[in-house]
Parts: sequence; structure tokens; C-alpha cells
Amino acid sequence: MLEYLKKQVSELEGQVASGALISRDDCLQQLRHIGLANFGDFLFSLPQPDVPHLSRVLPAMASPDTQMKWTGAHGRQLLQQSLDFVLLASAYYTSCTGKALRNASILDFGCGYGRLLRLFLYYTSEANLYGVDPLQASLNECISCGLTSNLYLSEFLPREMPFPHRTFDFIYSFSVFTHLNEQAAIQCLNTLYYYLDPRGLLVITIRPAEFWQTPSHVEGYLQAHSIDTADLVERHRRGEYVFVGSGGVGHETYGDSSFDLGWLTSRLSQFRVVFVDQSLADSMQLYVGLMKN
Repeated sequence: MLEYLKKQVSELEGQVASGALISRDDCLQQLRHIGLANFGDFLFSLPQPDVPHLSRVLPAMASPDTQMKWTGAHGRQLLQQSLDFVLLASAYYTSCTGKALRNASILDFGCGYGRLLRLFLYYTSEANLYGVDPLQASLNECISCGLTSNLYLSEFLPREMPFPHRTFDFIYSFSVFTHLNEQAAIQCLNTLYYYLDPRGLLVITIRPAEFWQTPSHVEGYLQAHSIDTADLVERHRRGEYVFVGSGGVGHETYGDSSFDLGWLTSRLSQFRVVFVDQSLADSMQLYVGLMKN
């Protein structure tokens, strides 16, 4: 940590130790002054022995093993990938809605162990930040690290959320629709439509056609089952929903998938696509912004 940051963090540690800062919200409010990248870097590093009071108040980061197992990267590499999404999502939220993300109500659909929840705490309070996941193990990881507010278990094919009358300014779903079969994708997007504010923004990630012929976690599975990747690419280009049920979480809806925007707009006409971008940290993740028609 650079010297100027050490000074600011040390001052915050002293305020918590003296009782001048008591609540997590108070600490987060002050911590936002160091900037998003530094905010994320600090939260991803907790707990730290040299800031025991802040480490007690703020959520810990999942272990490197958990990070690798669930997201294929850890530490600074994972932080850079995550910040790429958060920064673009925030910028597009403002350009598409005309509002800043600050203090917005936010839903993480498929929150996993909460790596992105931690970063979106930069923009809004815990009271405004919700996370849902169909796996109790995901929520257990969040809770064990101290992320305990507004976490809910959802169904694999949800028709409603555990908070039936809540709507959100911003909903995001990172690396979820890259793994669902067609039925699950349609069901989940229809459900998210209901929970999106009329002027809100939904951001999902999807795979481009090239994913099927690029080295990845699914490459060995495709080879072992003699699946013709050229055929998968061609089906994608014809506008089909391409899904390979490689499993992984014990549910038939899970595997790897890709589809183009034509499939999306034809099957879910209640949405309009407001932007498409990509991650330079992972070119096989396309970011797609959706708003209500």
C-alpha cells in the first residue's frame, strides 16, 4: 500500500479504535474517499493484522482457495477483472439512466461468495445492496466472511424472489447467463424483468461464438465427449441458443452456453439492448445492458 493510502487507512483505524467510528456504514462512508480501486484493494485484502479494528468491522475476503475454485483467479488479478466490470457497469448506468449509481438500490443475481457485492459497497449502503444465489454454500461463504445483510436463497428457476415487492435501480448478473440452459435463461430474465425499476438497468454477461473454440475450463469436456466446436459456433451464428450441459453444481440447468443478441431480443421482446461491451481482462465475457421497453 502506498504511503498516502497507509496514512488514510491508519487514521480510519484510529477512529474505529477510539469509538469515533462505530458502525460498518460509517467506516464504509469514510473508506469511499480513497477511491474505488483502493477501496476494492483494501476490502479484498481483509483481514489485516495491522488494522485489527477495521478488520473486525468490515467483511473479510474469501480465502485464495475459494476465490480460485469459484472464479478461476484470486488476489489482484481477480480484483482487476472485477473492477473492469464494476467501472463499466457504473459508467453505463449513468449514461443509460441519467442518474449516478450512488445510493442506488442494487441486486446481485447469482452473488456467489460476494466478490462483486464487496465492490458495489463503494456506491451504496448495505441496506440498498441485495444478493441472491440458488446455492446455500454461496450464502454460507458470504456469511462466514461477514457479508450478512440482504442475502437470500433463490430457486434454480425462480418465478419470484424472496422479497416479492422490491424493485431495483440496478440489477447485475455476472457469469450466470454464460452457464444456464435456454429454459433457465428465459425464466430468470422474465423474473428479473419484474424486479427491475421501470427506468432501471439490468447488466448480464454472455459468451461470444468464439468461446467454443477458445481454450477454457470447458475445453477438456468438449474434447472428451467428441463435441464438434465448429458446429457449436455455427449454431450460435444461426441465432440458436447453444448449451452444453457439462454440469458442475449438481443441477441439470447448469453447463456452458452462448447466444447472440438476436436470440435475446426475439425471445425476450420486453427488453431492449442499450449497450454491448466486453472485458479486456476476459474477452470471452460480453457485457450486455438491458432496459424495459
